[in-house]
Amino acid sequence: MKKIVLMANKEVGYKVAKYLIDNGDSIVALFLSDVDKDTDKKIALVASPCEPIIFSGTRLHDNNENIKLIPEFDFIITVYWPFLLKKDILKLPNEGTINFHPALLPHNRGWYPHVFSIINGSPAGVTLHSIDKGIDTGKIWAQKEVEILSDDTSDSLYFRLQKEILKLFKDVWPNICTGNIRQTAQDSSMAVYNSINDIDKYNEILLDEMYSGRDIINLLRSRVFGNTSFSYFIDDNGDKINVKLSLSKQVNK
Repeated sequence: MKKIVLMANKEVGYKVAKYLIDNGDSIVALFLSDVDKDTDKKIALVASPCEPIIFSGTRLHDNNENIKLIPEFDFIITVYWPFLLKKDILKLPNEGTINFHPALLPHNRGWYPHVFSIINGSPAGVTLHSIDKGIDTGKIWAQKEVEILSDDTSDSLYFRLQKEILKLFKDVWPNICTGNIRQTAQDSSMAVYNSINDIDKYNEILLDEMYSGRDIINLLRSRVFGNTSFSYFIDDNGDKINVKLSLSKQVNK
């Protein structure tokens, strides 16, 4: 049994919390992101048998007294966590840290890795890695490449990556706990970092720009998420025209 400080976000954060509880581990402290209140409630409920100390994610930065309230523990696990951690927090766990990143690091560090993989053809995948002072730069516990399908949009790839990273965590967690996984350093010469604003320049389709068929389809499908499309062009009257690509696979009989 490991004592965990869990920083959980989204549905995959709930599933990680449930897996840890079912596995017999103890969540001694739980940080919730405040991004989705309903999901936060689900995570808190599933972790409740451990009676964890529960904090708001924003208070992690605003109130250092929170750190002193956390009892001795083995791991910090961050699942789709939207906040950076301070250095003094990283020193607290006895055995290490694990961050969930939906990219095949060192490719696409930072934001929206699934979108950039569709746009530029960089490998897609999932990585469990240690947290250090950089952004997605820590040593790798485990990773898996995930194929980008020809009919993927950003949302279909995004949710498939969530499933794959959860499966990867379940596969390797027992070996992490027993010390049977050796971490590997990232090859920084191959690293690419995307900021939260880098994606915006791919929203506008320039009518007088030359695109290959592959490039324009990849641009359009990368900017579709569910019923929302971020792609647009400006017509000759100066009006903004939204564009949404719809993809469907024809199965050969």
